[in-house]
Amino acid sequence: MNDVDVIIVGGGITGLACALKLHEANLKRPNPLKFQILESSPSLGGLIRTEKREGFLIEKGPDAFLSDKPEGIEFVRKLGLESELIGTNEKNRRSFVVSQGKLVALPEGFYLIAPMNAMAFLKSPLVSPFGKIRMLGEVFLPPRRDGNDESVASFIKRRFGKEALRRIGQPMVGGIYTGDPELLSARWSMPLLYALEKKYGSVIRGLKIAKKTSPRSESGPRYSLFVSLKKGLQEMVQRAGGMLPQDAVQKACRVGSLKSLGEGRGWEVLLENQNLIKSKHVVLTTPAPTTCRLVEGFSTLLKEALAQIPYESVCTVSVGYRRSQIKHPLDGFGFVVPRTEGSCVVACSFSSVKFDGRAPADNVLLRVFVGGVFGRHFLQLTDHELKKKVEEDLKKFLGIQGTPLFWEISRWSEAMPQYHVGHHRLLEHIEEEVQKFEGLELAGSAFRGVGIPSCIRDGEEKAERILTNLARETTKK
Repeated sequence: MNDVDVIIVGGGITGLACALKLHEANLKRPNPLKFQILESSPSLGGLIRTEKREGFLIEKGPDAFLSDKPEGIEFVRKLGLESELIGTNEKNRRSFVVSQGKLVALPEGFYLIAPMNAMAFLKSPLVSPFGKIRMLGEVFLPPRRDGNDESVASFIKRRFGKEALRRIGQPMVGGIYTGDPELLSARWSMPLLYALEKKYGSVIRGLKIAKKTSPRSESGPRYSLFVSLKKGLQEMVQRAGGMLPQDAVQKACRVGSLKSLGEGRGWEVLLENQNLIKSKHVVLTTPAPTTCRLVEGFSTLLKEALAQIPYESVCTVSVGYRRSQIKHPLDGFGFVVPRTEGSCVVACSFSSVKFDGRAPADNVLLRVFVGGVFGRHFLQLTDHELKKKVEEDLKKFLGIQGTPLFWEISRWSEAMPQYHVGHHRLLEHIEEEVQKFEGLELAGSAFRGVGIPSCIRDGEEKAERILTNLARETTKK
């Protein structure tokens, strides 16, 4: 039996952030903590996978993260990769929505569901005249004051109208969460807009005030809302893994079971290869379905609570073309597709337009999303069948001629946690149960944010909590 101070189950970005925080603390401690990451796959990074192929740079999982959440940028700085950060191209910073089989640009100044430039919005064919009046009239509607959670669909219909939901809200939410707006929590899936209504009484008014009053640093680099790395996001994973001690990472190492020794005596982690590790603290950064399996041996209530977090599966299809094959000017970053269009495509990103260095000259890289709550049946298709469906829709939407240079299909089963209405109450219940087991921490995208910065923050916070608890124990002694 090997004894360590902290076991981190899962070597995705959450687990790596947690481990790096502990490693930083070790550099200042007279008695360094012994910690280990246990990762079931042969490589670290979870969904973050970058591949280079024929001059193309393909992101199989996420391709960017939000720069307005500081944890992502700070993590990159910690890794010494700040010079590798790239923002989206300054030209064509807009997106499209498919309407009756054609791409229609979101009006200038549009923020998710809120029209911020009235004149540009009034000229747009995306919404009917009545729908435009209804959406712009959001500033005159009274806010909801009861503080209760509601669905994204309810929030959008109440503030902007039914047409806004059908034509814009549903496809935008589908492109981000692959979820059903009738089920997703507005409080957790649209936190900024939800908070603006509470604070200012109107989403549009709140966005305008926030734009005027938000502090802007006069020094240091400024980034676009979405950022990536020149060589792909896997650079972040490789650099993080390389900064950890070699004996701190075990890959292709699947955890079989977890046992609480009770009364603050720590945990026993049994690996599937029958090796046994004893640890004072355990941080589970795995998806909720996997975490359910790991906790079932000591807490039925915690298992049942975690089982209430639903997941959707998704498939990313990366496709390479010669620029001459595509009639559409590609004067934007991509498009989303309402479910009413009947397409297999949930969204498509023009990767080589969005970020530099993603395709050779005179070539284009497209990144298509399939699946989610309304496209589960498409994920049952074979790769060949799926390629055919995607190719048909891309030809229709973008005027593509000829066959693609290559296809790259990545299937991600149960990859996207869904924050349904009442998620905050479920979180409270999960946290109450976790607190019953000393030394246990749960972290990751299942709880407080699906993006890379949110996962980094969660992993670092769990490391800080462990360090605080250890300091308190030392003081008592």
